[in-house]
Amino acid sequence: MLGHSYGSVVAAALAAQHPDAVAALALLNPICEPALASAQRLPALGAALFYRVCAVLPEALGDRLVRSAAITRISSELMMKTRDAHLRRIINGQHAAYFGAFASRRVVIQAYADSIRATVGDWSGQVTVRTLLVAAERDDLGSVAGQRRLRETFPPQAQARLECCPRSGT
Repeated sequence: MLGHSYGSVVAAALAAQHPDAVAALALLNPICEPALASAQRLPALGAALFYRVCAVLPEALGDRLVRSAAITRISSELMMKTRDAHLRRIINGQHAAYFGAFASRRVVIQAYADSIRATVGDWSGQVTVRTLLVAAERDDLGSVAGQRRLRETFPPQAQARLECCPRSGT
């Protein structure tokens, strides 16, 4: 099973709770520290405030804001580090296509609240399947030191291995 970014938390939880359903686990840029404790603390707080405001607005307005293409584009641009124009177009295209594809305003607000608290470390001690962690050297949501600490939280039977991709990041 492969989990990327917040999906790494979901994949680790599934592997921990249902080890017979997962042959092996690969976590790409796993969330190793809560967003509020990472280099992205201020943007995470800003986004949390945005979602709180959207939650108290009248439903139609709040829904329009959380699905806003302009908000998606701004957040996408703020997260990216690459200067490669082609890659930026691909990333922006993916964000534009999928960031507004949630069931409801309530669901996306709850998902964001969970995403800034949960980490793979919440589940890693219970993962027994072979595990590969792949980390980007410049990932603001998971420092290399944090990824090394995370690897140490897996039990020996997981044979957790960490591979870092130099000069790479969001």
